[in-house]
Amino acid sequence: MKDEAVQRLTQATETHRERQRQEAESLRDLHAAIVAAAASPGTRQRDIVAITGLTRERIRQICKAAEAETQPPAAS
Repeated sequence: MKDEAVQRLTQATETHRERQRQEAESLRDLHAAIVAAAASPGTRQRDIVAITGLTRERIRQICKAAEAETQPPAAS
C-alpha cells in the first residue's frame, strides 16, 4: 500500500515539474513574440493588448526587460 502511495507521489511530482518547465518555456515564447510584435512597424500596442489580454503596462514591462537583457552592462 505504502509503495503505491509513494509511486503516485513520485509520478505526480514528475508531472508537476514537467508542466512547470513547459509553462516557463511557453512564457518565454510568448514574451519573445510580444517583443517582436512591438518592434514590428505598424503594430499598435493596443493590438497586442487585445490579442494577449495583458495590460499596456505589462506589455511595456516585458519589452523593457527584453531590452535590458540585450544591452551590455554599463561600464563602471
